[in-house]
Amino acid sequence: MTNTQRSIVGAFLIIVCTLSATFILHNFSSGWWIDLTSNSRYTLSQGTRNILAGIQRPLTAKLFYSKSAVDDFGTDQLLEFNRAYLYARDLLRAYDEASEGKVAFEEYDPKSFSAEAMEADSLGVRGLPLPNQLVFYFGLAVTSDTGSKEVIEFINPREESLFEYKVTKLIEKASGRAKKKLGILAGLPILGDDMSPEMAQLRQFTQQQSAPAWNITQWLRLDFDVEEIDPLAGAIPDGLDFLLVVHPKEFGDETLYAIDQYVLGGGKLVALVDPFCVSDNPPQDPSNQFAQFTHPRASDLNRLTAVWGLQMESGRVVIDENLVSTQRFPAEQAPTFSRRASSFNEDEVVTQSLDEGSEVTAHFPGALSPVETAQSEVVPLIQSSNRAGLRTLSSMDLMSLQQDPLMLTRNQSPTNPDGVERTGAELASAVRLTGLFTSAFPEGLPGVEGVDRPDHIAQATEPNTVVVIADVDFISDQFVFATNSFFGSPFANKALLLNTLDFIGGSSDLISVRSRGSSMRPFEAILAIEQEALDRTKDRIDAINQERAQFQAELNEINAQATEKNVGALRGLALQRHREITAKINEKDVEIRDVQRESREAVEFVQEAAKGLTTWGTPLLVALIGLILWIVGMNKRSQKMREDMA
Repeated sequence: MTNTQRSIVGAFLIIVCTLSATFILHNFSSGWWIDLTSNSRYTLSQGTRNILAGIQRPLTAKLFYSKSAVDDFGTDQLLEFNRAYLYARDLLRAYDEASEGKVAFEEYDPKSFSAEAMEADSLGVRGLPLPNQLVFYFGLAVTSDTGSKEVIEFINPREESLFEYKVTKLIEKASGRAKKKLGILAGLPILGDDMSPEMAQLRQFTQQQSAPAWNITQWLRLDFDVEEIDPLAGAIPDGLDFLLVVHPKEFGDETLYAIDQYVLGGGKLVALVDPFCVSDNPPQDPSNQFAQFTHPRASDLNRLTAVWGLQMESGRVVIDENLVSTQRFPAEQAPTFSRRASSFNEDEVVTQSLDEGSEVTAHFPGALSPVETAQSEVVPLIQSSNRAGLRTLSSMDLMSLQQDPLMLTRNQSPTNPDGVERTGAELASAVRLTGLFTSAFPEGLPGVEGVDRPDHIAQATEPNTVVVIADVDFISDQFVFATNSFFGSPFANKALLLNTLDFIGGSSDLISVRSRGSSMRPFEAILAIEQEALDRTKDRIDAINQERAQFQAELNEINAQATEKNVGALRGLALQRHREITAKINEKDVEIRDVQRESREAVEFVQEAAKGLTTWGTPLLVALIGLILWIVGMNKRSQKMREDMA
């Protein structure tokens, strides 16, 4: 047999062995699972496995994905769903394996007018119409043998990190486990106006607008049995698993006392307070056009938490130029906390389970600090950088921000007492407070004298935990999208609140599966270049604004010196000075554009280099390895021929 024949036979045997091994692994590898991803994206967490182990009845997870419609329609937007589909499919297969058949996985490609499409519609999976009478489905339904069903109407690829949690939650609910009861005590109508259809129609007829529920309540109702508590009721109902207090503005002593006694009695509390709540709009009053500027927007629980060991800087907001928001809000108004900025406490379950790329965006958050004399443990969950500061904010400043977006970043000085007071330390905007709490009302309810109160709790008998977040706007609709939203929210605000409720409710299983890693990985080199360009641009913009402020001060001084005799000359001087400064500002603007263009070119160079390396680097590497092997083989054959001839 010649060398050529031996090579052909060897290649044929390699192909046969490869196909045989693939067939064996595909058909006889049940239970084998090797996850080589950096964050174990395809490995079910222990919390999910614990929940699967407790399933008492068989369930079926039905994934509907219109792969045929994607192939036929073929737009780039739809093709992006393929990645999310492959991840969902593989993870659901892991559920099937881990549950040992208790959660059977079925996959469907619902074509238009097919039986699969009819089943998807009947289960509540939402179809999106496409051209040529095509319908696109991408949803999941978990059904049981008793007829119960839980559905994700449309799987959002942007919320890939929450997919395992959503599936586990569907399985838990479909298996018949009762929801935990959540009481909401709010100073804002986050649950909307609960009224009959007749009353809503009457309001519409009288041109009275009813307050719609916030989108966050849709998510809360999916996970919990929500009960609204009237702030004027002065009592916390029995049977709650935990209590959510939102914007406790001007709560009376009776309500505060009820919260105090609830916590000292062992009740779990999550409190959202705010030094400046943008969502707290004043009621419409045509007779008072300045109501929005005099309306108080701050809330706190200092009356209670200061006794327990925590207090909030009332009326002062956190300003941090390092936490630049990449979204539509200016950085000074909406700082973005992230793991990259070291904002999250990596040792706490509430924040450690957030995705690597998660961003929590607040809106004028406050600062929480421990009380020196308290014995409680105060652990920051989310905090600013050490370059942050505090600034007093009023409703009038909202209008001023439209004219001067950088006004909030100016340092405090004798001539500018409302500027930012730098602390040189991190400022916590969300904390966990744990301790053996003492009542803020040691003598009982104020105003109730001479009444025997045997049920009054002066001090807790066991340690308890309270979570306080110094921002209310982070759960408003601009940061949390509705459950039926097609695109979803780019922020992890919703995940943070649900994490907190799961933690405070003691659900260690669900907290461990709340957030998973995403397949999207940022290009760190490009991010570094963009951040460097942003820093340089920001310095230039600050310099321009400083010149404008100096110019305005000069104009004010000239106007103050004006009299009837010299007003014309002074106006001419101001106009000339205005032209000079405007020319300088235009020059600075050109420099800024040059810096931005240079940074953009640097970013594009890195992107093109990475693309070229990916496109041509791998084939060239394979070709180089083949060439080296061929040269080595030729040398061996030549050496053998020389030895044979010798």
